[in-house]
Amino acid sequence: MHKWIIAVAAFLALNVAVAGESVRVGFSVSTFNDTFISNVAEAARRYAAKNPGVVLEMLDAQDDSVREQDQVVTLLDSGVDALVVLPVESNSVAAIVQAAQEANKPLIFVNRNLFHGMEMPKNIYYVGANTLLEGEEQMRYIAGKLGGEGEIAIIMGALSHEATMNRSDGVRRVAAEYPGITIVGEETATWQRALGINAGENLITAHPNLKAILCNNDEMALGALIACQNMDRTDILVAGIDGVRDATNSIKAGGLAASVLQDSGAQGQGSIDLAVRVVRGENVPQLNLLPVQVITPDNVEEITARLEQ
Repeated sequence: MHKWIIAVAAFLALNVAVAGESVRVGFSVSTFNDTFISNVAEAARRYAAKNPGVVLEMLDAQDDSVREQDQVVTLLDSGVDALVVLPVESNSVAAIVQAAQEANKPLIFVNRNLFHGMEMPKNIYYVGANTLLEGEEQMRYIAGKLGGEGEIAIIMGALSHEATMNRSDGVRRVAAEYPGITIVGEETATWQRALGINAGENLITAHPNLKAILCNNDEMALGALIACQNMDRTDILVAGIDGVRDATNSIKAGGLAASVLQDSGAQGQGSIDLAVRVVRGENVPQLNLLPVQVITPDNVEEITARLEQ
């Protein structure tokens, strides 16, 4: 667990106890049908459970932006003190921001920064990774493993998602720094392992000289790895993003070449912690970015041991 999370948690427990009043936080989660997002939600639950002064109300939007907007209104109407949202997609953000501002409640986006590169509106916050940097660091590591040469492909998440756009752009930006690297194909697998298998098979079939597949998340990467194994192309490097347990286990076993750590625990805890601090009147930054780290065979044991503490 990151030191700043531990320090803030200790302070917050004392602060809530002294204040004697509960802080109600409403949390609309894009979908529980995703390993990483479920880990973020569970970390938020654990944090609230350890802090008696925090009351957490969590709803599943089931990957439906209209449902998510309705949930936000419901939570605000119920009188929550702050709102945390892991958004379904970019298109739903304007209505959510408007509802929170009309209710004069702080709104914390977690995991997906829909104001990347833009000034954030007043009383709006973000906790999570720099998704552009995630894509850049993923590509930089793979470029090094390839010696700066070879054909590569990208498997993207849902096209309407901020993470898809930024991670893919990050890969493209760094790939452009290497004259010997060519992006020969891009497929979409909407974050799913099963669709990652299909996308991987399509790419391998269309590009027999493929050397690496860079995926916007671990689930798709694990699917692409299965495709490589099915087609006897274990020479292809496959990388993901998230650092979920299945991915780190695969790296340890010599499967995936790499992943990029998002730290679901720090995102889940950090979002609720930030919401409470804002309600308590603390002056906190609007943009709260977590460190980006590539998980490789050389450091996977150290990183997983740290995350399990």
